[in-house]
Amino acid sequence: MTMTQAARYDVDEAITRLLDAGESGDPRTIAAQVADAIPPEQLRATLANALVLLVQRRIHQRRRPAGPRRPAPGPGDPLDNLVCTGHNRWKRLRDCTAADLRTILRWQDHRMTAIAAERDTHEGLLAALDRAGGHRLDDLDAEVVLHLLS
Repeated sequence: MTMTQAARYDVDEAITRLLDAGESGDPRTIAAQVADAIPPEQLRATLANALVLLVQRRIHQRRRPAGPRRPAPGPGDPLDNLVCTGHNRWKRLRDCTAADLRTILRWQDHRMTAIAAERDTHEGLLAALDRAGGHRLDDLDAEVVLHLLS
């Protein structure tokens, strides 16, 4: 192990330890506890390492075209509303072809099926939790939860 590796504070591991210990889900509280635990001599290097994700996000934002990802619907005539016709392409509803509408309907069918399956899973988890008299899914037997999620 190099000197740099030995001196590096593992922020991810510290967060995981706090969460495993049942720490609150408040990100600010957890972040403050992690920051307090960083040895002073490792503080600058740890901060620089943590900033990499923020810098990457900003670089990505600058490369993306300006403006909102999903255009806002137009006021007035409903045919002026924008709809996604696939592959993040947007058109006014009035400009859609039959092929565009078929694509929209296929996508909606797919989403409705996925939402129905997700709802069935959540209903099964709720029923299991109610039967067990538990407060959280973590209170249930792991095999029961895994079976319901598969």
